[in-house]
Amino acid sequence: MSMRTACERRVVLSPEAPQQLRVAEQPLAQVAGRLADPQQPAGGGVAAAATLALAAATAELVATLSLRRKSVQPRRAELEEIRDRLVDLQARFLAAADEDIAVLSDLLAAQRAARPAADAAPDAQRAAKEALERSLTLAAETPIALAQDGLALLRLVLATVPFAARFTVSDLGAAAGLAQGAIEAALLMSEVNVGLLTDAARADELRTAVDQIRQEAPELARQALDLTRAKMSGKPMEEGTRGDRA
Repeated sequence: MSMRTACERRVVLSPEAPQQLRVAEQPLAQVAGRLADPQQPAGGGVAAAATLALAAATAELVATLSLRRKSVQPRRAELEEIRDRLVDLQARFLAAADEDIAVLSDLLAAQRAARPAADAAPDAQRAAKEALERSLTLAAETPIALAQDGLALLRLVLATVPFAARFTVSDLGAAAGLAQGAIEAALLMSEVNVGLLTDAARADELRTAVDQIRQEAPELARQALDLTRAKMSGKPMEEGTRGDRA
C-alpha cells in the first residue's frame, strides 16, 4: 500500500452533522472567529486547508485570465485541464477544513473517554485506549493527505506559469508562497499526533511521509517563485524550467 493510499481521506460528515461544520458556507470573518474561539474544535489544520483553498482560487484566476490570451489558444485544452484541476482542488481543500474539525472533535472525545477512572472496567479501559489510538492515527494521517494535495497544487501552479501574462503571474507566485506555508502548517498538525502514537511502526511510516513532503514542497515553491520573478522581469524562461507537468 502506498503512503498516498494509506493517508487518503476517510472522514465523511454525516447528514446530521451540525451546519456550523461547513466551513465553505461561512463568511471568512466567521471562520477566523471560530479559529480564535477556544470552545471550537478548530485550529491550524482548518487554517491550512482554508489557505490552500484560497491559493488554488488565486491560481484559478490566473488560469482563467490566461485563457483569453491569443498566444494561449494553440494550447487552450491543456490550460483548461489545469484550470479544472484547480477547481477540483479547491473543493477538496474546503472539504478538508470540515474534515479536520470532525477529526479533532473525535480525537477530543476519545481523549476524554480514555482518562483513567477508578470505577472503569478493564475491558472498557482497553477499548477506550484502542479508540484513542485510532483517533490519533487518523488525526496524524489526515493532515498528510492535505499536504499531499498541497503538492499537487504547487505542481499546477508551476504548469500555469508559462501561460500567464507578466501582470498576472505575480498571483501565481503568491499562490505558491501560500501553498508552501500551508503545507508546512499541515505537517506540523500531523507531527504533534504522530508523537503520541503507541504503534511505533505506523509512526515511522507517517514520519517518512512527512519528511518526503517537507523536502519536496520548498523546492516546488522555489521553482514557482523563481519562474514568477523571471517572467515579471521580462526574462525568458529557460528550456526545461517552464513548469511543465511530469
